Amino acid sequence: MKVSHVKYVTALALLAILLLQVIWLYNMYALLQKEIKKKSDNSLQTAIQLESVYRLQLLEDDPNRPDEIIGSAPISEDGNLVDQTLYYQEALIMYGYPMVLSKLDSIYISELRKQGVQADIILNHIDIKDKTILQSEGFSKQSLFGTIQTEVIPIRQDGSEGI
Repeated sequence: MKVSHVKYVTALALLAILLLQVIWLYNMYALLQKEIKKKSDNSLQTAIQLESVYRLQLLEDDPNRPDEIIGSAPISEDGNLVDQTLYYQEALIMYGYPMVLSKLDSIYISELRKQGVQADIILNHIDIKDKTILQSEGFSKQSLFGTIQTEVIPIRQDGSEGI
C-alpha cells in the first residue's frame, strides 16, 4: 500500500517538474522575442536614417540639385529641432528621390547583423491609414509562424506612410 503512495507522489513530482520546465521555456521564449523586437525596431530606425543620408548624398551629387532644401524642420515645444528624418524624407521625395526599399533592405540586414540578429526579413512600405502595402522588399522561405513584426515607422510628416 505504501508503495502505491510513493508512485503517486513521484508521478506528481515529475509532472510538477515538467510543468515548471514548460513555464520556464515559455518565459525564455517571450524574453528573447521581446529582445529581438527591440533590436529590430532600433535597427530599422537606424537603417531608415542611413538610407536618407544615402539619398541626400545622391541629391548632393546631382548637378540639377536645388541650392537649398526648402521647408522647415519641425520644432518642439521647448524650441529645439526634433528628429529631422521625416523632414528630410519629405524634401527628398519632393526633389525626386523617393525611398529605395532595396537599399533600405540591405542597410537593415547589416544593422541587424551588427546586433547579432540573423533573420530573413520582409520590408513593407505601407499606407498607414488604409493598412495597404504600397511596396515590398525581401521574402522568406519560412512560414510566417513566429514572425516578429517591428513597430511601423512613419516616413511622411502627415503620418500617411510608413515602413
